[in-house]
Amino acid sequence: IMVAWIDLMNVSLLGLGGGYLTVLGAIVAAQRRLIWMRPKEVARPTFGQVRVLSSTERRRARAKDVAMLHVPAARPDLPTLVHFHGNADQIGWGPECLARTFNASFGYGFFAVEYPGYGIASEGGSPSETSAYSAAQRALEFLTDAEGLMISNENLVLIGESIGCGIAVEMAKRGFG
Repeated sequence: IMVAWIDLMNVSLLGLGGGYLTVLGAIVAAQRRLIWMRPKEVARPTFGQVRVLSSTERRRARAKDVAMLHVPAARPDLPTLVHFHGNADQIGWGPECLARTFNASFGYGFFAVEYPGYGIASEGGSPSETSAYSAAQRALEFLTDAEGLMISNENLVLIGESIGCGIAVEMAKRGFG
């Protein structure tokens, strides 16, 4: 009887272990979709200047598809907030609302970058950490470049929401803001 009970325990533990490994494997396989949850609809911002870099600008910025929302500051001495949105958001939702609020209330400039595969950049590739960093860097280069919007790097304030915090920190590490 004792041997049968031990055999039953071994089979049960193997079954639980196999089930655990199956669930773990499914999570690993779906991790990109779980981390980068794109909105199903595209919300085009109606406030500010929406830009998708032209083919010449994309070549100069070495970017495939960089989309952004820009609201100029009321005065050159006021900061420009650079916002990196959270997961399942896009520049036509939360960032547009923030742009309206900060610009109307304080005169601050506002700049938001759309991640590849999201919103108005939905045809711009697949979202990933690498593609989000690349789009953010190209957009910030365009924002600060003499051939772009010529905003002083000293006037930039990087802010991130949820997954955008990691992108904001990485861009600060690369010398922006």
